[in-house]
Amino acid sequence: MDSSRAHLSFRLMETPRPYREFNVHRWPAGRCMAAHSHDFLQFIHVLDGVLEVDTGTGWRAMHPGCCHVLPPSHDHALRTSLGHRQFGLNLAPNDDTRGVAAAVLAAIDGPAFIDTQIPDGLLAALTSDGVPGTDAALRLGAALDHYVLTVIDGRDHNASERGHRLLTLLREHRSCDLSVASMARHLDISRAGLQRLCATRFGCGAAHLHQRIRMTHAAELVLGHAKRSLSAIATDCGYSDLFHFSHAFKRAHGLAPSRYRQQFAQREV
Repeated sequence: MDSSRAHLSFRLMETPRPYREFNVHRWPAGRCMAAHSHDFLQFIHVLDGVLEVDTGTGWRAMHPGCCHVLPPSHDHALRTSLGHRQFGLNLAPNDDTRGVAAAVLAAIDGPAFIDTQIPDGLLAALTSDGVPGTDAALRLGAALDHYVLTVIDGRDHNASERGHRLLTLLREHRSCDLSVASMARHLDISRAGLQRLCATRFGCGAAHLHQRIRMTHAAELVLGHAKRSLSAIATDCGYSDLFHFSHAFKRAHGLAPSRYRQQFAQREV
C-alpha cells in the first residue's frame, strides 16, 4: 500500500448493512486512547507493529495477525508504544438487515482476541480509488462477509488450540498450585476469556479444571504405588500435609485416600 493511503479512513454508505465504517491507518508510536465504549460492533486487526488493548483485565499486546472483536458497550482503552498499522471494521447491530452482526454476537459474547488472516484481496478492494458503484459495493460487501466469517472460524480454531494448550499446561503443573492469573498469562488470554474457554469446552471453571486434573493424578498415585505412604504421595501432589491432601481427595472422589486404596485392593483380591 502506498504512503498516500497510510492514513486512509472513510465511510461507504453503499456497502450492505450492517457495515458502517472501515479504516486502514497507522498509529504513531506513543499514541493512546483513554477508556471508552461505543454502540457498534468493532473489529481491529493489526497488520504490523504492536497494539495494546485493555478491556478491564489488564493490557493485552496484539501482534500482526491478531484481531480484536469488541461487542457494543464494552469499555476499552488502546495504546501503542512502538506504533502499529491496522484494519478496522465497524458494524451497526441495530441496522443488521442480513443477520451478519447477529451471527458475530452469537459466536462472541464478550471481548475476544482471535488469530486469523485477512482474505487475499480484501485490503486492495477496500483501498481502491473512487467510490464504488452498486455492483462494486455488493462485491465489497461479500468480501467483508467473508472476512467476518473467517474471524468467527478463527475463534473456533483458537478455542480448540487453546484448550489443548491449557490441558498440557495443567498436566505439567498437576503437582502444584497454579493461579487462574498464571494460566491466563501462559495462554496469552484474559482471565475472563480463560473462564469462558473452560466453561465452553470443559463445563467448569479454570481452577476446578486444574483441581480435577490434580486429583486424577493423585488417584493414579494412590492406586499405582500401594507401598508408598500417603504422606509422600501428598507431597508429590504439592500438598504440605496429609490432612489437606485427604480433604481435597475425598471431595473429589468421595472417599479418603486410605479408604480409596483399600477398596481397590479388595476388588483385586
